[in-house]
Amino acid sequence: MKYLILFLLSISVTQASVYKCKDNGKTIYQSTPCSIGDKEHDLGTDISIAKQKAAKAKLNRDMAVYYERKKAERVERNKERIIRAEENKASASYANAKANRAQVYQQSRAAKALEKINDIKQTQVIRRY
Repeated sequence: MKYLILFLLSISVTQASVYKCKDNGKTIYQSTPCSIGDKEHDLGTDISIAKQKAAKAKLNRDMAVYYERKKAERVERNKERIIRAEENKASASYANAKANRAQVYQQSRAAKALEKINDIKQTQVIRRY
């Protein structure tokens, strides 16, 4: 424990310099100067309480706008989903009605065929007597 305290006390805190450089049109930041004319930028230590509060308020406003936009998108997606469901329901109803119509047509053809068969049988029975 004693050695840890001595070690921590022996460490000197240094602030690193940051250089803003242009390399092939790109801006890069590094700890060493890259060429003549580059500027050293101070990263600063801490921002004031007022700036912190202003940043927090801006973040809260930005987050509120973001969540409102997401909510509007979700509502829009739900509306579209409901419309698609109604369209699918209408399409299924149409297909069902079409199938019922085909079934009725087949039943009427079968009934007419049975009537013809019955008429033929009746005429054959009448001819026998």
